[in-house]
Amino acid sequence: MNIKFSLVIATLALLGFCGTSSASVESELKHMTGYTIIYAGVVQEKIERNYSEKLLKLDNGWVFKLDYLMLMPLNFTDVIVFGKRYPEALTKQYPNLPEQMLYQFKLLH
Repeated sequence: MNIKFSLVIATLALLGFCGTSSASVESELKHMTGYTIIYAGVVQEKIERNYSEKLLKLDNGWVFKLDYLMLMPLNFTDVIVFGKRYPEALTKQYPNLPEQMLYQFKLLH
């Protein structure tokens, strides 16, 4: 998967397996079918705007907008970025989207 961009703003779910039961980890892992690891790094900066918009900036410059999150991870927390391309039937409906908008992203910290 060759994704070249310096800044990614994508809607995603942030998965954290720390302190969860085995059953809930298995449940979350079922939602990862079809995803590929595209980057491993650390959280460089956390940004909160208007008390509801939460962004994470990674050490490579990528920025992700979070859908939901109980607690913001600390700076320098290890993060793995997973990506999954939207179905081709859907992407053909919007042929002029930038490449980064053709993928769903999930983070694991």
